[in-house]
Amino acid sequence: MKPKVLHALLFAGIASTLVLSQLQASAPSASGRSLVLQLRGTAVGEMRDIDTDGDGIVDTTANCFDVGLFDPRTGNQIGVATDCLSDVGVMIDDDPDNAPLGWNIALTGTTFFHLPGGTLVAPGLTTVRPVLQPTERNGVTFTHVTGANGEGGLRYGEGRFTHSSGSARLSGLVDLARLGSDNEITFDCLFVVDLDQ
Repeated sequence: MKPKVLHALLFAGIASTLVLSQLQASAPSASGRSLVLQLRGTAVGEMRDIDTDGDGIVDTTANCFDVGLFDPRTGNQIGVATDCLSDVGVMIDDDPDNAPLGWNIALTGTTFFHLPGGTLVAPGLTTVRPVLQPTERNGVTFTHVTGANGEGGLRYGEGRFTHSSGSARLSGLVDLARLGSDNEITFDCLFVVDLDQ
């Protein structure tokens, strides 16, 4: 075999091995470990009928937002997340003219993590509060912090996550400045998903 051909084949093999190892590193395993997932991006919501418990029957209508799902360690996009908001309760503790910047919100967030080979679904009783300090990240000014702790909060999985169980914790930032006018939210939310196996 000629040296140029051999070098080309070796380079192609090394490149494909690197690509494969990066994909494997950014696609979390479903066996007894913690996944840290970053839900990030801007989306306009739409009302959808969703299945929150995995029985194949639609049981809730929610305002759903589709954004990218990233590995925060590498910054690589590893999937797509759909965050569906229902049972929304609002308490305004500021001048109503400032809404939504003065909104305190309690809601149920059902998040669908669409990852390579499968989907995890986690509901969470979520609290959304206005920020008390200037809060910016990557050029975005965020208006609210958000959090939820879902003990036993993995409701169901599909594909390689079909038999998965565990919990999910949310800590995030959201910009709700265009929620009232355009039904638009900018997300930068971290989920820690603890899988039981």
